[in-house]
Amino acid sequence: MSSKEVKTALKSARDAIRNKEYKEALKHCKTVLKQEKNNYNAWVFIGVAAAELEQPDQAQGAYKKAAELEPDQLLAWQGLASLYEKCSHINAKYDLPSVYQKLLDLYESVDKQKWCDVCKKLVDLYYQEKKHVEVAEHGTS
Repeated sequence: MSSKEVKTALKSARDAIRNKEYKEALKHCKTVLKQEKNNYNAWVFIGVAAAELEQPDQAQGAYKKAAELEPDQLLAWQGLASLYEKCSHINAKYDLPSVYQKLLDLYESVDKQKWCDVCKKLVDLYYQEKKHVEVAEHGTS
């Protein structure tokens, strides 16, 4: 599979997600991963599709793999945050603050409004967990 074929498969996966054909998107991503097992976009698309198919463990694994491959890219971190916000999975409550912290780092110099939105979510989360020291630290930043 050439790089052009990989791009075509990724485009097909993106189009399938747009059309809510999540199983089809997974097929295209798996085709890509057979050739490029460390393809960031394929892992992100798997996360999106798996989340929509209500497969939170697979979505989490895919987003984490993507974040590991490209730690300074936003999409995987945004996907993890969204997944954890919706998920009642026990680890979500513990992992969400660190995901928010990473998003704060990434947004700080590029998007002040999104930085503020994430900061508020983090403060609210700490407040719900009665972590008052953390609320004070982030509430004043």
